[in-house]
Amino acid sequence: MDYTTSNQYCGDATWEVTVDGTANGSANLVLANTGVIPGAYNKVTVDAKGRVTAGNNDITAKSFSVTANETLTHNFGTYQVKVFMLDSVTNYPAYTRWKANTANTINIEFDVLPINPIIITIEPVL
Repeated sequence: MDYTTSNQYCGDATWEVTVDGTANGSANLVLANTGVIPGAYNKVTVDAKGRVTAGNNDITAKSFSVTANETLTHNFGTYQVKVFMLDSVTNYPAYTRWKANTANTINIEFDVLPINPIIITIEPVL
């Protein structure tokens, strides 16, 4: 029997297989692109079919408690940052030096170590 047929399916995925009757046919199912760039995201949007249709990495402030000179790591890259420092007991502003070390770290430097832990908040300027 000489019989050739081609089946195509498309939509959210495409699949095409051709069989001529002499052997089983098989082909890969190819999912349609959603437009999201491959990568890791901390926030995603999912459609009714369970596909990720959008993703972003929200940048939010990070807080630390320090009692000595320390290097703090954040994920703000090349954004400008604001640094807030408060005494954890009195809630009064704390004054000390800080400087950017790399795109994702800052150094906190005390001339005199604080009596109470200092709450340091790093916030991106968006």
